[in-house]
Amino acid sequence: NLHEAGVPGPTRFYQFVESIRYMGYSSTTPDEIAQRLRDATIAITTMTPISIKDLDHCPSLKCILVTSTGVDWIDRDAFMQRGIRVLNTPHTNIAAVAEHAIALYFASRRRVVELHGIMTTTDEYYERRTLKHGFPELPLGCSQETLGIFGYGHLGKRIESIATALGMRVMVAERKGQPSRDGRVAFEDVLREATVLIIAAPKNRDTIEMISKDELKMMRGNAILINVARGGIVNEKDLVKALRNGWIGGAAVDVYDGEPPQRGVSHLLEDDIPNLILSPHLAWLSAQTIANLQEGIIKGLTAYVAGESVNVIL
Repeated sequence: NLHEAGVPGPTRFYQFVESIRYMGYSSTTPDEIAQRLRDATIAITTMTPISIKDLDHCPSLKCILVTSTGVDWIDRDAFMQRGIRVLNTPHTNIAAVAEHAIALYFASRRRVVELHGIMTTTDEYYERRTLKHGFPELPLGCSQETLGIFGYGHLGKRIESIATALGMRVMVAERKGQPSRDGRVAFEDVLREATVLIIAAPKNRDTIEMISKDELKMMRGNAILINVARGGIVNEKDLVKALRNGWIGGAAVDVYDGEPPQRGVSHLLEDDIPNLILSPHLAWLSAQTIANLQEGIIKGLTAYVAGESVNVIL
């Protein structure tokens, strides 16, 4: 589904990698994967998972290029057993995701979506002359915020840079259950002290449900939790409970445990969850990200065809 995101089509690939015959699809359902990859030697995908069952029908497949940094959906053993190389395109969306995280912070702290809904569906502002009663307490300014960052790779560092420029105090959380290194703050201390918490960590066995009921109960009552990393790092059912019970002040989410989320299945799509802002896993999307992806795809394909190793995961 690369064309749909504006990633280059056949002409662009032919220009740089003439030995590749390219077939693109605007979207692909799980049932279509095996048939479409039956004769392929290289596959390019973003979040469309290629299962073990699919691989059994793709005898010619030698390389998967994932147009993202995260490859948590990859069954590493299955790909390794079949000798299929996996490449990614790291750091292409760092700026966009960091900026989106900060945008979600402002939208949540200032209750932008909630106030917009009141303005466009009621006469409350006209009748009461003010909507400041919509804030349970006065919103903090950036200079009053303490930001806790969970995950201190390229994304976490970019978020830190923006937050520091805005005047926030920043704490970088140590890994859960680990002693604090220099420059890091104990995981539980960040939970207790931060007024804004941003998840920027990769999804792996150590981070799955890293934030659940116990962690949410440690947070401040005015804290805002933002997840732009991966679904499943925050327990969604517990997050909804925390918002409904006032354990935290708000949350904003761009990633989901099961994507795309479905009403009636995803807890985050329940009605009337207070101060929850959702975006459809588009934090990565920007003109610069697309340009970076184009460069990364061409670089990876060119290297693979030449027998070189660039951005190899497996």
